[in-house]
Amino acid sequence: MRPQKECHSCLRENVRRTVKMARALPGDGARATREGFEIIEEGLSRGESPATIANRFHRAIINRTGNKDPYLDAKLSEIEFARAAAPGVTGRFPRELGPLITLAALGNTLDFFRDHQEVERDLAGDISFARDQREELAERLSENPSLVLFLADNAGEPFFDLPLMKHLGEMGHRALYAVKGGPAQNDVTLEDLARTGVRDMFPEVVSTGARTVGLVHEECSEGFLALYARADVIIAKGMGHVETLYEANDPRIFHLVMAKCPPVARYLGVAKGQFVAAFQPGAE
Repeated sequence: MRPQKECHSCLRENVRRTVKMARALPGDGARATREGFEIIEEGLSRGESPATIANRFHRAIINRTGNKDPYLDAKLSEIEFARAAAPGVTGRFPRELGPLITLAALGNTLDFFRDHQEVERDLAGDISFARDQREELAERLSENPSLVLFLADNAGEPFFDLPLMKHLGEMGHRALYAVKGGPAQNDVTLEDLARTGVRDMFPEVVSTGARTVGLVHEECSEGFLALYARADVIIAKGMGHVETLYEANDPRIFHLVMAKCPPVARYLGVAKGQFVAAFQPGAE
């Protein structure tokens, strides 16, 4: 995904927020902010995706400040918020494939960058999909036992993804829940998943081996890439995976995402705040 006009100010705010959360000393904070802004200008001039630019300046901020997980407190807060909210939400959805896909999508309303009251309103309501290929996904999964790779997103979302992953296992599929290999904004890592208390409830958990927003193949471990190559279906959750994978023209990739910003919404051909559950172009 190429950057759009709103991306400049959003990326700069992301730098400021990350530096603040890293609790850098004043001198280090100023240098980290300056380096981050320089990376943004360079990346935008090259037409790099917002996720690629963010990955570069997050690495620079971590190196400059020495804080390896600036978003830790935010992730802990998000996990506790999701832990409290999930029981009342998950109980509304029958243990069937279509509703559980919807539940996982609803979990994508969670995000550090969104107000908790706004998220609470979204979780309490019903959702409709601006692009909806849940039936096509169900048809594909009804054929033969498959290797289903689920690319997880934010730290609070496992509570909403778990029912779907368990159901896939009960259907006879090998269901792999893939989390980040290290801190990347507020994305869920192995350590974060352990903090939720539900890690052992997933059929199988794997690490990408990378600490990047979205999925960057060059950063992933060989073991993960071998699983990725063998997967029959890849469910990619969240906007970071749209930014880094949407142009892959891979018929296996099914995007499950709430379009939380205008650039991603336009890129997907929907309105901001709408949901997409669809295979990417090249699969249709």
